[in-house]
Amino acid sequence: MKKRVRFALAAALLAGAAVVAAAFRPAVGEALPTWEPIIVRRGTVTDFLRETGTLMPHDPTIVAAPFDGKLQWVIDDSTWVQVGEPLFIIDDTDELKKVAQERSQLTEAGQDLELAVLRRDQAVDTEERKVRKAEQDLTIERARSRILTTKAVGGLELVRCDAELVPLEAATTVVRAGYEAARLAWQQAQDSFIDHLDAWQDHQDQLLRLETKIDELSQQQRAVKPAAPLSDQAPEDKKKERKNENQKSGKVRAQETPAVPDVGPELEQVRAQREQLRAKTAAMHASLIEVRNQRDALVPAKDTAASELAQAEAAERELRIRIEIEKRGLPATQLALDAELAQLTLSEAERRLNEGRAAFAAKTLSQAAIDDLEAVRDSARTQAAMIGERRALADRPTSPEVLAEAAARLAKAEQAASNAKAVRDRNLAILDQERAVSEAKIARFTASLAVRARRFPSTIAQEIAARERDRSLKPELAERIDEELRGLQADLLKAKAAPPNIAVAAVAGLVKVRREGDRQKLSGDQIWQADPMIEIFSPANMEVVVRVNEVNVARLRQGMKVSAEIPALGRLPRQGEITQVAGVGRDKNDGSGRKSLAGVTQFEVHIRLEPGADHRDGDFRQGMTALVAIELQRLEGVIWMPRAALVPLPDGRSGVRRAPGATATPVAGHILGSDAFVVEDPTLAEGTTIYVERIPNR
Repeated sequence: MKKRVRFALAAALLAGAAVVAAAFRPAVGEALPTWEPIIVRRGTVTDFLRETGTLMPHDPTIVAAPFDGKLQWVIDDSTWVQVGEPLFIIDDTDELKKVAQERSQLTEAGQDLELAVLRRDQAVDTEERKVRKAEQDLTIERARSRILTTKAVGGLELVRCDAELVPLEAATTVVRAGYEAARLAWQQAQDSFIDHLDAWQDHQDQLLRLETKIDELSQQQRAVKPAAPLSDQAPEDKKKERKNENQKSGKVRAQETPAVPDVGPELEQVRAQREQLRAKTAAMHASLIEVRNQRDALVPAKDTAASELAQAEAAERELRIRIEIEKRGLPATQLALDAELAQLTLSEAERRLNEGRAAFAAKTLSQAAIDDLEAVRDSARTQAAMIGERRALADRPTSPEVLAEAAARLAKAEQAASNAKAVRDRNLAILDQERAVSEAKIARFTASLAVRARRFPSTIAQEIAARERDRSLKPELAERIDEELRGLQADLLKAKAAPPNIAVAAVAGLVKVRREGDRQKLSGDQIWQADPMIEIFSPANMEVVVRVNEVNVARLRQGMKVSAEIPALGRLPRQGEITQVAGVGRDKNDGSGRKSLAGVTQFEVHIRLEPGADHRDGDFRQGMTALVAIELQRLEGVIWMPRAALVPLPDGRSGVRRAPGATATPVAGHILGSDAFVVEDPTLAEGTTIYVERIPNR
């Protein structure tokens, strides 16, 4: 192979030299003269390093595992694949288990959410009762404190308040009767709804039990089904082999397999019971909705009556507080009236005493009568003084001890009300957090199932069955479930057309299977999601690897332009550039299997090929030979001639013949590459003709 490559390279070099010489040959006859004229020209001269390289893959397309599972089948290493061909198949058993597990977790999360909602509703009722009790105690203490600290108006205020209270009590009685009637009607509707709800829950539980029983019987029935017949598409030899194996082991399997009872009749009976229950579902659900709507329709009337009763009781409470204040001030009011009466009595006694003294002066009244009048006056004065002292005692403000006790009881009631609200808020916050956790779990499992359950045809079919079951159990969600079922049916068709557990090649190329330790991955191996499984080296993404002798590697740089030809593809041309020059060299025989070293160091050079307009990059194959020409130097607008026109001189210099048969004269310049000589001699101007001796058969 290497000899053929060297021969092809030599032929290419000779052909290149002939082409260059032909470019300088003047138009002459077909007969080749002994002295061939060559014209010195001005133009572009390029120095190439010509090497032989090999097509190697570059930057493979990596195919990763889409999910966790076990390999059911994997393609052989170093296989050539086309677009769409299968690479590996993942067993969907583990995925089915995960879907079932997540669906079970979703059901548990839904039950936890329902329980959390019930606990919160119960806590709201319990805590609100505690808060209302604390607020009622606070209201009572505020009324008591107000009664102790508020001064009575006196007079006829008590009578006026009592007169206002009588019609207000009558109105409150009417409002309370209306509220009790509205509450009773709502309670009766609530009791009816609870009865219907209990019946509906029992119906749902029976359906669920029957569905579970049907699943168990279906699994038992599938377990006793006979094995599937041989595939008509299997090769004939495999058919015969499997048939022989079945015949040989048929008796053994018949002896080892235990007898399983036929569950078909029981399954049909359970299915019939399920259909009977399903027939009642719509009517029961409609009845439940009806009684719920009846109950909800009574809520506004109940709430309105409760609001009116609260307002009436608040107004009545205010009047009663005012009456209590006036009652507390009633002794002071009585003493005030007694003081006024005593003062009037004293004034009358003094008036009579003055009139008696005038009569005594006129000798019309006796001294004894005057003494009696003075006694009456003194008695009235004493009575007025005593009533004044009692009034002063009655008008004295409430003692600090009583006020302090009232203030302490009020503060205690306020603290109790505040604590009750804080405890309510804290307990409800905890229950709200539990509810949020359950809702987050439901959202997470729902999102995961929305992706995971729609991967395989089997999981989608299982999800369709589950949603149809939900539709029979939850008629109120029938419209939404029907929409979901339409989407699932479309996903099922897509999954059957392109099963997600079968990884296919996105590009054509050579396959390399990732290794598991010291071997490649095999059927039965556990793989994990995003684990790289296959590398596809596309022919459209090939590079040329050239091993360059150490004497030339110093002249190479990254980015140099390269021309390449692929002999196996009819010398298919490509352009490219150097992308990498190895920093460490290796012996020429290193890696060739030879025991002895060649003593020649080579460096690997990587060349990236540009896509061709002929769209034949797909024909590349790893290991094909590539003839490359690396552009080392390019000179523009220089005077040059073919290197074959030079004549070696005895002193070691090079010369040219300026006339046929003339002696060669030295010429100044330098050699560029293997084909050109750059002229630096002023005597050889552009257009000068020189001659080359051509000897036949040399």
